Amino acid sequence: MAGTSKRKAGPGGRSSSTKKQRAAGSSSGTGGGAAAATGTASEERDERGARRRNPHGIAPDNVEEAAKPTQRAFQRHIRMAAGLLTADAFLEPADAYIDHYDKRFNDANDMEGLMRQIVAESKKPNKDAQKRAERLIRDAKVIANGDGAEPGHFGQIAKDISLMPAEHVAFFFAAVTRAGLKAFHPDVFGPTHSTYNLLHRHLAVSTFQSIAGWYGYTALNVSLTVAQDYHLLSDFYDNFMYGTVRDNSRKEHNSPGSLSKSLVHSSASKRRARLADRRYKEAKLRGYRKPILRMLKVKAAHSDDERLPGGDARKKKGLHICTKDGRNPVFTAFVREMDGAFLKRIERNPNRNLKAPEARTVTVPPTPSSTLSRILPVGVPIDFWDPQFYNNELDVREKAMYMNTGVAFPLPQFCTDSHVKEWAKLPAKEFMAKFGNDVLAQYNQPTPEEIAALGLDNDGEQGNEGDDESTDLEDTDGDEEMDD
Repeated sequence: MAGTSKRKAGPGGRSSSTKKQRAAGSSSGTGGGAAAATGTASEERDERGARRRNPHGIAPDNVEEAAKPTQRAFQRHIRMAAGLLTADAFLEPADAYIDHYDKRFNDANDMEGLMRQIVAESKKPNKDAQKRAERLIRDAKVIANGDGAEPGHFGQIAKDISLMPAEHVAFFFAAVTRAGLKAFHPDVFGPTHSTYNLLHRHLAVSTFQSIAGWYGYTALNVSLTVAQDYHLLSDFYDNFMYGTVRDNSRKEHNSPGSLSKSLVHSSASKRRARLADRRYKEAKLRGYRKPILRMLKVKAAHSDDERLPGGDARKKKGLHICTKDGRNPVFTAFVREMDGAFLKRIERNPNRNLKAPEARTVTVPPTPSSTLSRILPVGVPIDFWDPQFYNNELDVREKAMYMNTGVAFPLPQFCTDSHVKEWAKLPAKEFMAKFGNDVLAQYNQPTPEEIAALGLDNDGEQGNEGDDESTDLEDTDGDEEMDD
């Protein structure tokens, strides 16, 4: 049903009846009940102007905050239904499932009414459905927690699904069987509004409403009011199935293994972003100079990490820090001191709702730099770089990126606990006069002639990474201390 890594055959030929249904579905929807319901909902939304639609359902930005927990729970329901237990799971082409479906539903007109009848008939799950439910929940627990021999991935998706009541999951599988489907397997390679795909949407929405009404998803903070909005749930379904799931499935089909690689990169990027945010907040709390805050604000200034084979996220082991080539040891020592202070504060205050980050380890020999860690940070002070690396490894254009970006730290001999108070909160002019000019003297910055040859101006090529512009991080030339 759902895939995770192997390459699959492309969407091949379809049966003639399905082609006709798809042509009709893509142009005018399906039978009267579903089409009328969809049309009425669209007209109401247009009249109210309350929701703007994208081509597939409701755009995430247009979902009200109060409805987002229910939207997330419904996405978990869909993943449970399709067996998509991890973020890199995908759907294979649905040819075999469509052939099975064709034998029963060629002449179905009132799809919504049919689905409500099927849901009503599924109140008592059969033994096969119960076994499938127990197997799925068991698989989710193994993925989330490990099986004793292999570590788990500690995935939130699998964890949430593993908490679903088995009798409610069995109810869903019974509904799928009685609907005449071989399995819940939408056709993400075909037309969105084919009768086959609309059946899956109705099935997902109707069963979610029933389970929510039985308080089966209370742990996921489902709103019963939102859960009874059939048309809103249909929008949620379309956006998730024909946005996230379809895009992932097609991406994996075109480039096998790409989802797993993207997931690893995305996870490392998110961990690095959290690290940058935590360090920035710690430095701001201490009242450090703006160039320091500006450096900490840039995500690419921080080292990323990777989970090597055998790492166990559940036991919070296995994250190895990737080498950050060329970074100034002064900056590295500075941020690690803040990390240590943060962890000690958590130990002293166990009841302050502070969550310790997953431990990261410096390996011997060091873990090589990753693709993510080799990205140049933009707009950071020049002393982010080790002077020798800046002078010998960066080309003229790269060096120019850090001209006039300021200086964050003094020379290493002043970066000790006994000297920090002497410079950590100094205004820009005073800092440069006492410490900064000596630091700048270590860097062979491009000459005006080199700058002119590249067609650059003397401000270099500064930019940003989409950082929060609401916080002023520019240097101030006045004598006042840093403001918020």
